[in-house]
Amino acid sequence: MKNSCYIERDISLVRFNKRVAEEASIKTSPIFERFKFLSIFNSNMREFYQIRVGSMFDDLAKEKEDTEKYRNIENLLSQVLQETKKANSFAAKTYFDIVEDFQKFGFNLINFSMEIEDSKPLKDYFKKNVLPILSPRIVAKNDVFMHLETDDVTLAVEFAKDGKPVFGLCSLPGNMEKVFIEKDQSGFSVHLVEDIILKYADKIFGGMKIKQACLIKLVRNADIDVDEARGNVGGYRNMLSLLLNRRSSLYPVRIDFKGDFSGDMKNFIVKRTKFIGNHIFKSKSPLDFSFVKDIEDFAHFAGIVTKSNLKGLDSVKFTPCENLEYQNAPSIIEYAKEKDMLFNYPYNTMKPFLRFMEECSVNKAVKVIKMTLYRVSSNSAIVNSLCKAAENGKKVTVLIELKARFDEINNIEVSRQLQQAGCSVHLGVAGYKVHSKIVTVEFKDKSALTYIGTGNFHEVTVKLYSDLGILTADPIVAKDANMFFDEITLKGAEDHYEKLLVTPHYCKNQLLDLVDNEMLKVSKGKKGSITIKCNALTHVEFIEKLVEASKVGVEIQLIVRGACMLLPGVLGETENITLRSIVGEFLEHTRIYKFGEGATAKIIIGSCDIMTRNLDHRFEISYMVEDKNIKSKINNILKVQLKDNVKARICDSEGEYYTINCEKKRKVHSQNYMKRRAVTENKKFQKSIKK
Repeated sequence: MKNSCYIERDISLVRFNKRVAEEASIKTSPIFERFKFLSIFNSNMREFYQIRVGSMFDDLAKEKEDTEKYRNIENLLSQVLQETKKANSFAAKTYFDIVEDFQKFGFNLINFSMEIEDSKPLKDYFKKNVLPILSPRIVAKNDVFMHLETDDVTLAVEFAKDGKPVFGLCSLPGNMEKVFIEKDQSGFSVHLVEDIILKYADKIFGGMKIKQACLIKLVRNADIDVDEARGNVGGYRNMLSLLLNRRSSLYPVRIDFKGDFSGDMKNFIVKRTKFIGNHIFKSKSPLDFSFVKDIEDFAHFAGIVTKSNLKGLDSVKFTPCENLEYQNAPSIIEYAKEKDMLFNYPYNTMKPFLRFMEECSVNKAVKVIKMTLYRVSSNSAIVNSLCKAAENGKKVTVLIELKARFDEINNIEVSRQLQQAGCSVHLGVAGYKVHSKIVTVEFKDKSALTYIGTGNFHEVTVKLYSDLGILTADPIVAKDANMFFDEITLKGAEDHYEKLLVTPHYCKNQLLDLVDNEMLKVSKGKKGSITIKCNALTHVEFIEKLVEASKVGVEIQLIVRGACMLLPGVLGETENITLRSIVGEFLEHTRIYKFGEGATAKIIIGSCDIMTRNLDHRFEISYMVEDKNIKSKINNILKVQLKDNVKARICDSEGEYYTINCEKKRKVHSQNYMKRRAVTENKKFQKSIKK
């Protein structure tokens, strides 16, 4: 691939996170929603450093300094540093813009400094509510171990004693209050507790004279190889638990700080924490954005959020719409046997799927249930239904992927719960991740139902992520599903899949063949078109194929939420490719692949992004939709997203994203459209049953 139409994945990821921060800069959005997007930006960037940057430093350590690969990694780290600085600068400016706008509602977020004038209420609050719960410690010269957790905010101070530096540390408890709010003449003064602690640092250390003080927040590398733990079920779980403990002791790759972080203080922290690299950022905005929840709770509790100002302060919480057609069905099982069902989250509630799982757990005709789990909520109704099914004598097989990053501990507990209930539990496949979202249910009469989805079986995130799922009675799909479970539980039992697209063995070539088919159409003088909606597009071989298709005249429309290594609109390379990203109230998580137009178009949904890890190193399942009504609905989702001119950003040939000027056009907000659509479909159903 030529460099002219290529951008590094990690640079693209940082720019995606900047787009998240851009959502916070929209002045017409409610204050708390704007704060929320800044919080997501900070969280995303920390995770980016934990995984992507941590992995870069791991790779750097394996290479010799005089190799080309070493220099390439160093160069990429330097680019990431510069892009991060730009994103941080934008986010900080946005924060102060929000603070200024917040004053219109009577809230003044104090921009603290060490020299700010004392007030009796502030002093009293510090003495009564803050000081008693802090545990400061002096770090002795010979202290070898000095551990600071990722995401913990820590006060670090330097004293001058006998002409030599002495250092003190005090980690801020995670469960402490984040703000102190006091009434004043214009409304409310809001003091961040982290800033109060920085101001009164000398009081925390018994009045010792402080040379310099700062607040710091570390981000540690979290990229561990959990396949080291592979073994039998019990042994794998136990060894994985031990490996996960290593995460908290891996080297830091990023430091954010407030206050004075220089000289002996900086050298001390860098040396004792074994910090590597130079990704150190001075923060002008809060280090801990959980303070927003405290202010929001206060505003609602105090009656400050009213009907008249709600629009400016807080967004109206969206409640997923009941699907009346499914809700009125006496049995989801019987309904699905007659007609394929589409689940459209978060616009429709998850209740029908939960009801389906509950029915399966008690229905006497159900013989076998097989399911993959990647991320599930705590106290999951789905897990409870699986346990109940096993206890009711049904054969329940569950493959739960323990390697779902940052959900490993929860998945370990869920696997134990399922096993204790009598389920046959499998913990992944060596060398791969099982990322598929599939359930298949076999009945005593040999009929079956199969669900294929784009998102996790998670009752919390299903309200926040846009995802699709299809429940079908197609016997060939059920046969494929059983073959898939044989493959992942019997370790390598492979055969030809008829209707499901399965990675890592088949799906990539099938998708490439579909691109070739559109190119063939163009060679015959017909129109070739491809529309892809996914989370990331980073698979080099697939990108090269899209470039090849663009060159021969295939029209390609990409809707990629996050990282995209393909640059559109490059002269002579990607002129027939457009790229957009949508960041809105809900996380755009659906994967849809459309090849062709009209009635003959092929539409695929599934769990797979166009990434090397998904296509080559994971077990993923996608499904070519056959039901005409469902195809029409999914096609409509693509159409409205391609018309979005409110939340969409358009990418140019340099990899920069821009908002769309829609002053002279009808505004199209795709997520709001889908909300209204869910209500409209219910009204149509009600009219149909009245007739």
